[in-house]
Amino acid sequence: TDPRMESEVGRLTMFGHLTSSNFEAANKFAKVVSKWESMHGMPMRRKPSPSYLVGRQHFNSTGVSDLDMDQPLIDEVNEEYSAAMAVIPEFPTYIRYIVESVVVDNEVCPQSCYNDLRIVLDRLTSLWNIKK
Repeated sequence: TDPRMESEVGRLTMFGHLTSSNFEAANKFAKVVSKWESMHGMPMRRKPSPSYLVGRQHFNSTGVSDLDMDQPLIDEVNEEYSAAMAVIPEFPTYIRYIVESVVVDNEVCPQSCYNDLRIVLDRLTSLWNIKK
């Protein structure tokens, strides 16, 4: 079984609705959100994507890092999170919801939202210099 089938983003990629660079950007986004939420002591998402779980591995449930949470790491996590959130439009509000629910929470993406998801993932691809 292809491991991409474990996530909605992987399935959308396998069926040609997203590109491989969109897939990479989505996985990085999930890890960034996961690290930021964990660092701030936020609870685990109820149905996290596989990449979200990977990002959470460096932190325990209290938000204290297994890596001693040195200041450079705190700064790096905060900067990555802020930069990622800055590329997601604030309006219409459903776009942020779609990105988080599909990429982070591993929810099914309505077909009517494929293009909006792809646009945001293309922006993240550019932000992180992921090869297209």
